Amino acid sequence: MKIGIRKKINVILFVSMFAVGLSIGISFYIQYSNYMMQSVVDKLYNGLFSIYNIIDVSELQKYTPETRYEDSYITSWKKVKSIQKNLNLAYIYVLRLNEKGELIFLMDTGTHPDPNQKTDSDEDDNLFTIYKDAPKEAMESIKTGKLVVVPKEYTDKWGTFKSAFYPIKYKDKTIGVIGSDYKINDILELQKKAKLILFTILMIGVIVIIIAGTIIRRIIVVPIQKLNVGSSQIANGNLEYSIQIHQKDEIGELASSFNLMAKNLKESFNTIQEYNEQLEEKVTKRTEELQETLGKVQELKTQQDGDYFLTTLITNPLMQNRNKSASVKVEFFLEQKKKFQFKGKTHALGGDINVSGNLNFNGLRHTVFFNGDAMGKSMQGAGGALVIGSVFNSIMARSASNKKILTISPETWIKEAFVEIQRVMESFDGAMLVSCILGIIEDTTGRLLFFNAEHPFSVLYRDGKASFIETEISAHKMGMPFNTDVNVYRFQLQPGDILICGSDGKDDLVLTKNAEFGRVINEDENLFLRLVEEGSGSIKKIYDNIILNGEISDDLSLLRISFMEETNREPIEELNQKQKPNYDIVMELIKEKKFSHALEELEKNPDELNLIYLYRKAYCLNKLKRNYEALKLFDQADEKLKEHTKVLKLLAKLYFDMGNFTEAENYLEKLLQIKPNDEDVKNSLLRIRSLKN
Repeated sequence: MKIGIRKKINVILFVSMFAVGLSIGISFYIQYSNYMMQSVVDKLYNGLFSIYNIIDVSELQKYTPETRYEDSYITSWKKVKSIQKNLNLAYIYVLRLNEKGELIFLMDTGTHPDPNQKTDSDEDDNLFTIYKDAPKEAMESIKTGKLVVVPKEYTDKWGTFKSAFYPIKYKDKTIGVIGSDYKINDILELQKKAKLILFTILMIGVIVIIIAGTIIRRIIVVPIQKLNVGSSQIANGNLEYSIQIHQKDEIGELASSFNLMAKNLKESFNTIQEYNEQLEEKVTKRTEELQETLGKVQELKTQQDGDYFLTTLITNPLMQNRNKSASVKVEFFLEQKKKFQFKGKTHALGGDINVSGNLNFNGLRHTVFFNGDAMGKSMQGAGGALVIGSVFNSIMARSASNKKILTISPETWIKEAFVEIQRVMESFDGAMLVSCILGIIEDTTGRLLFFNAEHPFSVLYRDGKASFIETEISAHKMGMPFNTDVNVYRFQLQPGDILICGSDGKDDLVLTKNAEFGRVINEDENLFLRLVEEGSGSIKKIYDNIILNGEISDDLSLLRISFMEETNREPIEELNQKQKPNYDIVMELIKEKKFSHALEELEKNPDELNLIYLYRKAYCLNKLKRNYEALKLFDQADEKLKEHTKVLKLLAKLYFDMGNFTEAENYLEKLLQIKPNDEDVKNSLLRIRSLKN
């Protein structure tokens, strides 16, 4: 069936107009909707962060139905209400978990603390009532400790809203959540208008097509049919045929040109023959020009590969396994995704990094390890690895210089390292973010301290079974704003234990790649545990298992740490016992008032995490008039250890002996709260207060 030119042109015009109109409308609709919804989410973020920064978290546990009338409560409510109005939010409410795990309204901008007053939203009074229909995202925020945005809007009698929740933490425990709602009725109305605009564009397109079809038939289709007849005549050799079209437009000019073409056809044949003879020369010239261009492109690529190579020369020395421990063995595996050729050799570039070394804390050797993944591809990732590698190696070099013996605890060192790295990475304003694990292992006991900054969880391989050590991250990626605190994990390794750390390249495997499903990326976090078990903890076998299960889609780094793997050692409990000071000898020396000898016995095997060790060492230092050293010892101790009654009493004596009566009085008051009937404490307080007066 022959389709006429008229129908073809109409179809082409219709499809073109339809495609243009539809693409413009859809693009406008999607971009406009996304922009408006993103602005809503940004306002929710700003509101939640602002509220979290102004509320006093420690006071939330004290709020009761009676406190709603107090000035402090009303002042806090007004601050929250002010943020709600400034950000044009519908509601902001603070929820607290009760003993049954239910959420209770502590504060709501829709409800004034004074029942006799109304807010602009005129909400029901729900203060200190249970939030019975709390969204699941509120509990999810509490469970994960992260900000959660409700994916779908909800509608009630007050309108349609978008919501988000942010957890409230107090003393490393999530005690509640802040919720925020934004009314999106106007946005939904704008979306309807966008759809109307899309429909209008389509209708205009249809009308234009109908009018254009009629005009095209008169001024284009009929003349083209005549031209078709003329071309057939000329194709059959009738060069005398003349086309009769008298339109004064482009088609009329085409008819005149067509008639002229027949007259000059023979001359054209001669011209074509001459052109063919010169064609080979022109092709050769054009080929030379293309080769010259290709050479310039290759030169630029060589320069780029040179930059890549220079970067690898700088970063590779930063990724060194400097561990010399006999009991803790460290192995590296690193395969960067970006490959390039330079001077006939293949090199790799990426953002993953492994580092290890040794430090001496209070006379005990420790093994330090670091596994990191800088965000970004190729040069951006390599730049991040270069920065964090330089910072961490600088910290290690400074801590280990001249066989230095560090007098701080490993936990203090790891927290100070976190702060130093975070400050450097934060200076890049989010352009360089790094996920990482930094850990310290005591070589003789296997005591492990580490933090995880949004890195894949570390894996413990013990007795043929693999499992994750941590259940949540310690901090956000290095370089993230508000990343001011870190939670240090503690874990006891046993002889024969193997610890595996790695970047997300080990998990983000391309399982399938075909036209039907595209790229299917692994989402099973337990897959790596199975690969570790199948590889019996061997880093080479683990890598072989990874590439057998899928295609690696990102930089891959693995760090294997084994504790007393090659030799049979006595149980770790016996080792720990041997490392503790002989407290019986220490007590005998103290009874005999041989405080210097008791101090020497204690310092043979330091145990800064042990309450008995800290107390008796500080006691001896006090007796030897070395009060400043005793106070410094407690400054480095865990805060929980300093809550013991004996420690409080000793701290009060240390400050009293140093003449600091205010601090001595503070510690005695804390002790009196624990032992309100202790006459010695009361008498000591009276004495100090008389001296102060």
